[in-house]
Amino acid sequence: ESPPPGTFAPSHPHSRRPTMAKNILAAVVGYVAFFVAAFVLFLVAFMILGVNRLYQSGVYNVSMLWIVVILVLSFLAAVFGGYVCKMFAKNDMAVKILAGIALVLGLFLAISQMMAAPADVLRPADVPVMEAMFLSVQPVWVEFVVTLLHIAGVFVGASLKKVGGLT
Repeated sequence: ESPPPGTFAPSHPHSRRPTMAKNILAAVVGYVAFFVAAFVLFLVAFMILGVNRLYQSGVYNVSMLWIVVILVLSFLAAVFGGYVCKMFAKNDMAVKILAGIALVLGLFLAISQMMAAPADVLRPADVPVMEAMFLSVQPVWVEFVVTLLHIAGVFVGASLKKVGGLT
């Protein structure tokens, strides 16, 4: 039995509207998938390419090769996160929430990077991978572009699920 005309009953047992809590949960699940995918992709790329090809000689400033890798892998991870989010929510509101999370976190990271003092640390030739990852210095513009790629990737991933491209 449906609710009387003119009334709104979001908790009605026959209502097919997804709740805001479900949308937020789907966005969080999508973000976790996005984060795990990014971590794994970057770690593998880092290990395949090696420290000396990812940085300029003797410093932690990233090379142009690594910037290209960052841009491509960031987009791919966001596509995966958007796909997972849409798979769990089956609606666009959760995807918009995930894109909003990507925007807010991306801007926070970009602004904090702008405010941070540049590190003048020399890089030894045999630095461990994890240490090098945390000491990386990249141009500030990269963080802004990555933020835009994250947002675009989330929507692309969600559209793949919507049209059945990867169902």
